[in-house]
Amino acid sequence: METPKRKQKVNIYSRACRGGVYQMWHLRYNYQGEQFRQSTGIRTLTDKALQTASAIEKQRNNEQLAILEAIRGGKEKDLADAKVLGISPEELRAEKKRAKAKAGDFFPYYDSYTENKTENNTRKQYENTRKYLEDYTNGKAVALNKIDRTFVQGFAQWLCKQQSKQTKKPLSANTRSVALRNLKSVLREAVIQGLITNDPTQGISLPKGKTIRAVLSISEVQALQSLELWADSRYSLVWRAFLFCCNVGLRYSDVSSITFENIQHRKAGANEVYTLTLIQKKGAKPNTIALNAFAVRLLGEIPKSRKERGRKVFPLTSNETSNNHLRAIAQLAGITKHITFHIARHTLASQALGGGATLKTVQTILGHSSIQTTAEYLHNTDAEGRSAVERLNDIYGNND
Repeated sequence: METPKRKQKVNIYSRACRGGVYQMWHLRYNYQGEQFRQSTGIRTLTDKALQTASAIEKQRNNEQLAILEAIRGGKEKDLADAKVLGISPEELRAEKKRAKAKAGDFFPYYDSYTENKTENNTRKQYENTRKYLEDYTNGKAVALNKIDRTFVQGFAQWLCKQQSKQTKKPLSANTRSVALRNLKSVLREAVIQGLITNDPTQGISLPKGKTIRAVLSISEVQALQSLELWADSRYSLVWRAFLFCCNVGLRYSDVSSITFENIQHRKAGANEVYTLTLIQKKGAKPNTIALNAFAVRLLGEIPKSRKERGRKVFPLTSNETSNNHLRAIAQLAGITKHITFHIARHTLASQALGGGATLKTVQTILGHSSIQTTAEYLHNTDAEGRSAVERLNDIYGNND
């Protein structure tokens, strides 16, 4: 008699949400010697909140817990099936969705397509588009081969009539354009895979609106600098990283990953020249950026040993947490704007251009791929690039 195969064990655990009323549930399991964690998207009341919950709230809570158990059981089955087939659970899930798509269901195919999107912002955009499509179809199943030109045109027209659930204002031109673009990308991939014969999206488009970039004024940057949070145990790291971005123009993903290995130092006559060299997240070639005196100061003490130079300059925890701290810092400085790390990039571009830098130089500092120039444009010999970032010392009032 064969020994029955032992099911893979899947554990569930929760993490309390801010405020302590709700908790989000996650799966934790081992597969082929590696541990995995996965969000279930299930949210329930905490034990403390249940004590004062109404009967209806308790009933809904129990329903969510039942769904949670079903998800856990489904994951155990997937793990067992994946082990027999010799593939990963993720590959098995993707294969099941592809099978459903071939059988004619659009939404499983949409999900299998978006699973390949690794960039968080891109994935979130596709998730938002899916919600719009669900509303457009009234939550009904849609056959992939039934999506025609009329469906796509109808979706475009429907988007133009919708309001944001948060602001209660019409969807912005950019939001509408991105949603339609995402649908077109999914359907064009379906054509390539032979799941549908013709591209129903050809010739259908929505105009993209003009984006107004939020920036900080010179006085607002100066107000942040005047906080002097060098020794603040809670906010110093975020404060230094954000002001560094205002002087260098990095994205959060880049500033949170640079190490001291990325910092170069050399003598230029009687002067000390510091530069930062990295391949930015959306770039393909190394980009070298000159650092002004205040940016160098924000780095803190630069280690000399090779081992120490491998550590991160700004070991930030997460984008969300950093932005939360940043908004608290902005309040301390009397800034009422909705502030995020990405505003620093726009601030550098706006203030550097206003200070006399050429558009070409600023685009190179930011590492934009749309410019027709090389990554060597801001090499250590690029006096114009050094001049542009040095001028920020005067613009922000960094000079002592």
